[in-house]
Amino acid sequence: MTHHTMTIEPRVILFSDIHDFSIVAMALGERQFAFMQAIYERLGDVIVAHRGEILKYMGDGILCLFPAGAALDAVQCALEMRRAYTALVQEWAIIHPTVLEVGISAGEVGIGTFGHASLRVRDAFGLAMNNAARIGHHEGVAITGEIYTLIAPYYSTRPLPDRQVKWLPTPLRAWEIIETE
Repeated sequence: MTHHTMTIEPRVILFSDIHDFSIVAMALGERQFAFMQAIYERLGDVIVAHRGEILKYMGDGILCLFPAGAALDAVQCALEMRRAYTALVQEWAIIHPTVLEVGISAGEVGIGTFGHASLRVRDAFGLAMNNAARIGHHEGVAITGEIYTLIAPYYSTRPLPDRQVKWLPTPLRAWEIIETE
């Protein structure tokens, strides 16, 4: 077993995923690869501008970390990412209805270098990561209770249906940011 370094840190987690990307990719054919690169670049600029760190790409998903307490930055980032994605869809003349889905959570995560000797990468694990990914499959910006508490004075929200997940004894509560414009 190889030794790896890891720290446990409080962070804000943002997980994004493209709704119906498989259908969009089929329609784009070989252009889908250039479209994904355009997404990575445009959304990456938004993430970095809001103090986010891109941890990894997962196909059409992006997993980001923000500093502890950066809930407002993460929510503003998510809203701008959604607008940037919508603009790309229009620029690329994509006709299938598609949106950027985003989940935001907060909590302690283990951050370090992990992997087999042939591929070691910086990664993070923890309950907050699971929660962000689980609520992230919502056609909007979904937030967990930890984020809701921090942003409620600044954004209008509405509760989403509770989700029973196998890793929590009680349902996972989430809210949706009500987008304006």
